[in-house]
Amino acid sequence: RNGEKVVVRIQLSKDAWVRMIHIDSEGHIQQIFPNRFQQNARLQAGQIVEVPSTKMDFDFKVGAPFGTDLIYVEAGDKPIVYGKNETSTFLALGNLGNAPASAIKQLEAKGLIGGAGTISTSFVFNTIR
Repeated sequence: RNGEKVVVRIQLSKDAWVRMIHIDSEGHIQQIFPNRFQQNARLQAGQIVEVPSTKMDFDFKVGAPFGTDLIYVEAGDKPIVYGKNETSTFLALGNLGNAPASAIKQLEAKGLIGGAGTISTSFVFNTIR
């Protein structure tokens, strides 16, 4: 519901480099992990990471645009880097349409996610007023 806080928690079964991306219902993309508060993307097996954590100076809140959002999580045995400044690349892409699953396919086609040696998962959630 509008204004509710969202916290994403992940735990890995083996050491890995991790990246999380949020795609809202209009196709806007933002990398939520690593971030300026949690810059180390290398996670240890069994470690639980929360985004945002209580140590971060921001909240991840439900708000407009309402609809279906997607969190994409990618892990690999090497640092996950697809370019010099992925955040700028995501911003330059702008709106990838109103279907987050379609946005994932576009990002894969552009080589911005799903690189060799990585595994990924995603989950969707609906945001409402």
